[in-house]
Amino acid sequence: MHGVVDLLTDPGAPTTCLWVHGALSCGDDSLRDEFAAQRAAGLAELRTRFKRAVADGDLPQDSDSDTLAQYVQTVNFGLTVQESTGANRKELLRIVELALKTFPK
Repeated sequence: MHGVVDLLTDPGAPTTCLWVHGALSCGDDSLRDEFAAQRAAGLAELRTRFKRAVADGDLPQDSDSDTLAQYVQTVNFGLTVQESTGANRKELLRIVELALKTFPK
């Protein structure tokens, strides 16, 4: 999540996330299916990573990898929307810190 904030607030990076804004604005367009597939692929990668973290002991055995993956993806997309509507780095980092407090120890 910190990396997302770094990317969003990097002066050399585009000021908004084309992926998120495209997904929000495409309606029933054929791109909607493509954005959904990309979202699902990203979710699958996160899920796999969290399952490995559970297996390696980095997360508690009772961690729900599916829900954690959805949570992280949702927060990341939300950070993008917040930044595109004027949130600054300090505000985004406060959101990340709160989100991380809810993460399994």
